[in-house]
Amino acid sequence: MGYVILESGQANTMMDAFYNFIDTSPDSANIHSLFSWQEESNNELQECYGFEITISDWVKIISQIGTTSYVFKFGLDESLLPDNNTPPIPGLSTNRPPFNLIIQGVNADNSIQGEYFLLTKPVTQSITPKFNQGESSPPLNGKIPNVLLQQWAQSWENLLINNWIPSAYSKLFLSSGRHKILRVLQGYNFLHDDMVDVLRPNGPAPQEQEISSIRIYLINHSREVTPASLQSSEGGFLGLMLVGWDNTTGDDGSPVSAFYDFSAPCPPTCPR
Repeated sequence: MGYVILESGQANTMMDAFYNFIDTSPDSANIHSLFSWQEESNNELQECYGFEITISDWVKIISQIGTTSYVFKFGLDESLLPDNNTPPIPGLSTNRPPFNLIIQGVNADNSIQGEYFLLTKPVTQSITPKFNQGESSPPLNGKIPNVLLQQWAQSWENLLINNWIPSAYSKLFLSSGRHKILRVLQGYNFLHDDMVDVLRPNGPAPQEQEISSIRIYLINHSREVTPASLQSSEGGFLGLMLVGWDNTTGDDGSPVSAFYDFSAPCPPTCPR
């Protein structure tokens, strides 16, 4: 299973921990440690490129009656941070990054309804090799031109491989009258239709494609910079991309649909 259901208190603790961590970090602070961890089986360093969930689990999440949208909230499991004495949540694997994604249903009144779904299966490989194959690059649906997907995914990979992700990438300015206020970026909203659309293959022969899981990739809303070591100075924002994944092709499968939405960040669209 690619998720666990949290109690509201556990979910709020994680979401508050992420908020406080970013809010108290200078813009130039390096938050790379939130997205990396030591693999338990071989003690190798792993990097978080996103999270994966099976189709059956995805269908369970999006089948809540009365839900019009879903908010993907950023969370932080402080027990997984280096040199932290916070006790772990019972029953949760420690073989994952401190950074978490929590999915919550939102109704027409912009209020939370239903369960708190914590995604638990991290993706440890970049999607960019799938788009560096010349003419064999898989065409996805029109919501993301391949060039944008490749640029945003590669710019996130550049941050990871150079071990430098500025705290400012999880902050955004919001207008308040004549003033702009710097706020913590807490997640993104996706409409219910978006969650359904990602289940539709959009390659040249959709009848021959099978979506067996959904991957929620972390991306950096920035152009790719070369050399990669300069990526952190370019500026950008932590973003999310939904990808329908076919696990029947190749060693790690391939993407067959994709959707993104950075027009509905939380805040200002956070549910009550």
